[in-house]
Amino acid sequence: MSKSWSRVPCCVTIALLSEILSCTTSHDEITTSADAGVLRVSGTHDFTIRNYSRTACKGIGFGERIQSDEFTVDGLAWNVAFFPDGCSIFDWRDPAVFLKTAKMPSVAVYADFDASSYSRGFRRFVPRKRLEAEALHDDSVTLRCTVSVLKPADEPGLVEVPVPPSCFAENAARFLASGRAQFDVKFNVGGVLLEAHRLVLASQSPWFDTLLYGHWETTTTSGKEVDIVGTSPEAFKALLHYVYNDRMPPDADEAMTRQLFVAADMFLLERLKTMCAGRLCRRFLHDGNVDSVMRLAEAHSCAQLRQACENYLARRQRGLPVFLDKGN
Repeated sequence: MSKSWSRVPCCVTIALLSEILSCTTSHDEITTSADAGVLRVSGTHDFTIRNYSRTACKGIGFGERIQSDEFTVDGLAWNVAFFPDGCSIFDWRDPAVFLKTAKMPSVAVYADFDASSYSRGFRRFVPRKRLEAEALHDDSVTLRCTVSVLKPADEPGLVEVPVPPSCFAENAARFLASGRAQFDVKFNVGGVLLEAHRLVLASQSPWFDTLLYGHWETTTTSGKEVDIVGTSPEAFKALLHYVYNDRMPPDADEAMTRQLFVAADMFLLERLKTMCAGRLCRRFLHDGNVDSVMRLAEAHSCAQLRQACENYLARRQRGLPVFLDKGN
């Protein structure tokens, strides 16, 4: 869904994206166009709120915000403020969204003001139930904010130099996959030898951090293989795929997703565990496996997956349809 307002010289649209975006950080895009003597300078900013259910987001209390990085349109700095529990005691049931700028355009946009900045937005941007049902993917919500500053075409505008999104993770993964950086740790998983980079593993998982740089550092640096038990070679390969690419293998079926869920819990990869739980309840939950998935959730202390199973059963008992997302 999206909401917008328009009053010269500024038009704003804030949209709630129902599909997960390929970018992992904010994405800014600046365009300029002229129509009927009016120059339009537009900027688009994607603001992703991660760990919606697990961290200090949902449940932080009304008036508390999660704020985006600043982005620039026509020389003005803007940011998006997301209030998961509403912006006041009168609007606490549903999330609110506001766009803020430290300096108003030359002609005022009528707005709600506070002591330090100018802002305008939506006190009830979207019903919470709709947001969590339609726009929550891998425990993340993405807002796309488009700001257009309008001015006479003959008025010179400031030069905009768009900055591309960060590609550090992509570049690092490509370099490590090239083989030019030698592997420095070996794992024996069910008789299958798998190699990796100590630094990459330790940076993603406190379990590997302790293993590779803690009490067992001497053992793991001696060139000996590290024996891994409790998981399969296929699941460990899928886990390494996540560690290097920050995403699940796209072809993981139900059986692999279950194994990867268990492995993620074992090796303290909480984000991967949540991603597996999300895929299980969105793609694979059905009448024949809901009981076993609930037992899996209980065994690995995943309240979200257990709740999804309970909701599934409750809808079935009431004769309500159950919608699964086969695309993610």
